[in-house]
Amino acid sequence: LAESTLAGGTVLCGSEYVSGTFAWADDTIAPTAADSNKTEYEVIFTPDNTDEFVPVTCKVTLAVAEPTPVPTATATPAPTATATPKPTATTAPTATPKPTATTAPTATPEPTATTEPKVTATPTPTATPKPEVKDFVERLYGVALGRESDEEGLAYWVDQVKKSGMTGGDLAKNFLFSDEFISKNVSNEDFVETLYKTFFDRDSEADGKAYWVGQLKSGAMDKKTVIEGFINSDEWATLCTTYGIPSGGTGKSSVTIEPNEQIVAFATRLYTTCLGREPEADGLKYWSEELANFRVSGTNAALGFFFSDEFVGKNFSNEEYVKRLYLTFMDREYEQEGFDYWVGQLNSGAATRVDVFNGFSVSPEFGNICASYGIIR
Repeated sequence: LAESTLAGGTVLCGSEYVSGTFAWADDTIAPTAADSNKTEYEVIFTPDNTDEFVPVTCKVTLAVAEPTPVPTATATPAPTATATPKPTATTAPTATPKPTATTAPTATPEPTATTEPKVTATPTPTATPKPEVKDFVERLYGVALGRESDEEGLAYWVDQVKKSGMTGGDLAKNFLFSDEFISKNVSNEDFVETLYKTFFDRDSEADGKAYWVGQLKSGAMDKKTVIEGFINSDEWATLCTTYGIPSGGTGKSSVTIEPNEQIVAFATRLYTTCLGREPEADGLKYWSEELANFRVSGTNAALGFFFSDEFVGKNFSNEEYVKRLYLTFMDREYEQEGFDYWVGQLNSGAATRVDVFNGFSVSPEFGNICASYGIIR
């Protein structure tokens, strides 16, 4: 897994949708693109709110993408999701009460559906002015629930995307598996038509609709599997890109987003806070484009810097390592109590540098930093 990372995520705990991060339970197994959405892997889920929830181990299927070469800071394994409580400001606040229509599906991804017949990818041009996350959520209320958003629900879901890194696919599933949508008791035909409008922003074509309806009526696929087929389409990837949201699927967007000043500033900041230098042109271009097009998240980009050959080669002390984590993930100098705690964990061997990285990366402060730069955490 030296060149792989896990993106996500959320799990359903009782009736509450809990945000957190996934990490490999066994880093000796390397998934391949051929295993995508087939093989089950054991992962550890660490909740953002470690005051009320504890990490759990579960099995999931994964959408595995081919790795992209990095010209400068090479990526390293995703941080082990060992929950280490921090005595100061790194523990996430109590989860926001779930607003209307927020019932979530279980966290285990369903297998990818078979290839859709005649679902031709239609590029969605970037709108002027550029659509925002708020517009994306408003759109889901309209196409999935048939109504305008409520103020509390809109704010909640926008926050889940911007600060917790929820993908467009996970967001859509929350609406389509909500009590409100299920209570509509729509026919298979109307369900498939809703999927076309939700994921493709258009009406269905006859052959494609007949295929999906047939799969549902025959029992060959359930609704979750059909939805995964739409999430993994190129059309959904393109639609999400125009709104500035990662699709959560394996489709390829036909739209390329040019990095704006905020995203370039975020990438530049990683060079200065982590590596202590100004960026080189090629590296800055690479990371800015990766972030702008959601090929990496803010956390994954930081991971690439902190465990790059350049950073590791500096042989920083544990004290200096923790200082740079504070600057990168909290945008401030350390407080003594927290600093002593993390350095003590490293010096005693109770935690690895990857563990401590993970503790900082899930902090509310970093979520706010990413949101301020328009980056998905």
